[in-house]
Order: sequence, then structure tokens, then C-alpha cells
Amino acid sequence: MYWTLIVLALMQIAATMLGIQLQGDEFIQDDVLSAGRKRVEGMTGNANTMGFVMLMAIWACMMLWKCEGRVMKMIRIVLFPGLMALFTYYMIQTGSRKSLLTLGLLVAGWMVWMIPGRFSLKA
Repeated sequence: MYWTLIVLALMQIAATMLGIQLQGDEFIQDDVLSAGRKRVEGMTGNANTMGFVMLMAIWACMMLWKCEGRVMKMIRIVLFPGLMALFTYYMIQTGSRKSLLTLGLLVAGWMVWMIPGRFSLKA
């Protein structure tokens, strides 16, 4: 499920870069640098929805962070920080305040989960 969320977010980013967006009931291709577009929407047709798709992908990377194995360790070190930064960039480009506030809470919770010792839930 987590990998599906990551792939879905990457598809939204690819659609944004190609200028594909939803207008009404059909997909249209618009210029990426169109002056009329102020917020990134991707294929969702709604900037807030795309912000939450990016937020779910960041959450998926955080959930996969503690997976064991040599391959997952390499993915965690190389791939996840870059993906999380990319998803955060596009979430900010959506201009969704709700997504940005939720990201702050999510990162704070993740830090508590990752820090061993007296601040973690294990203590």
C-alpha cells in the first residue's frame, strides 16, 4: 500500500511537469508555465487534493523508513530523503495550508517516533 501511494504521487508530479490537468470531465494538456495557473493541481483538478496526495506519499516514506533488510537500508539512505524533499516541494507549490500544517504535525510525530530514549513511546 505504501509503495502504491509513492507511485501515485510520482504520477501526479509527472502529470504536473507535462502540463496534464483535469478540467471538467476530461484531461487537457496545458502549458506548464501557463500564467493562468497559480497553484499546482496535477491530475486531481484540485490543489488541496494534490497537497494531500503528496502528504500521503511523505507519510508512506516515513512508514517504510523502519523496514529491515540490506536493500531497504540502501533505499532508505538514498531514495527516501530525496523523495520526501520532492513531495514536500510539490506540496508547497499547491498552496494548501491544510497540507502544510498537517506536514508539520506529521514531521513532529515522526521525530518523536524516531528518537530513542525518553521522548519515544517505548519509554
